[in-house]
Amino acid sequence: MRFYFKAKDVVTAGNAVCGLASTVAVMEGQLYWAAWLICLSWVFDALDGTVARLTNTFNRFGNEFDNMCDHLTYGIAPGFIIYATYRDWMPGSGHIPMILACALGFWLPITASIRGARLASKPIKVKGFWIGLPRPVSAFVAVTFFQTSIFSLEPDLGRLVGIGLVFGLGVSNLGAFPFLSHHGHVWNPWVGRVITMVPISLGLFALLGPLAGLFGHAVLHPEAFFDLFFFWLFGYSLFGWAGIPTDDWQRVREAVRVWRDSPDPE
Repeated sequence: MRFYFKAKDVVTAGNAVCGLASTVAVMEGQLYWAAWLICLSWVFDALDGTVARLTNTFNRFGNEFDNMCDHLTYGIAPGFIIYATYRDWMPGSGHIPMILACALGFWLPITASIRGARLASKPIKVKGFWIGLPRPVSAFVAVTFFQTSIFSLEPDLGRLVGIGLVFGLGVSNLGAFPFLSHHGHVWNPWVGRVITMVPISLGLFALLGPLAGLFGHAVLHPEAFFDLFFFWLFGYSLFGWAGIPTDDWQRVREAVRVWRDSPDPE
């Protein structure tokens, strides 16, 4: 039997480990670290492609394995964080709070699963774009919001806002709105400069905040990292379309229209 696991797949597995470890952190009541682990998974998600290019080991197994790991970490694990955030806050008595928290916590995993199944059964590929809000973005926006300084100022109000946020993210997962992709990117010149700032600023805030805090030398408040992460990704989910050149905007919208009007596969 051929052994499919390559160096790039070891890196990809780090993504899944972060998702699984995040779920364990939720069970241990460590929601801060659960959210941090979801964010950390982005490092592995970004590096596996680099390792694949350096080792020239692209294959179908790696693509499917990456998709499965993404779904675990970005589609499933955030639901546990959402559930734990709302479990003791929801109204009612007996099992009612648990049921309500489950309903909200299950929303993102279910919509992410529907999105994945839909695109697998009826693919659409448009150079430079994702169709529907990408699972990592919905995951990052959801889990970072509950750790921001905005949320901590008024947790009850924050949870009310969070309900609308989670619902909106799920709806965006199910939609067919085009979002800019870094794969075969098509964007206005200023977008590249903004994107360059994202990993640099997040890495700096992570080093000076959560990572330095592990050794008791944090320069930034830990919430600052989540504030910045939420700012970047929430801004992308709302305003990413602004970076699309007009001609390409028309091209992708026409491709989406044709895709939506085409018959569903049997």
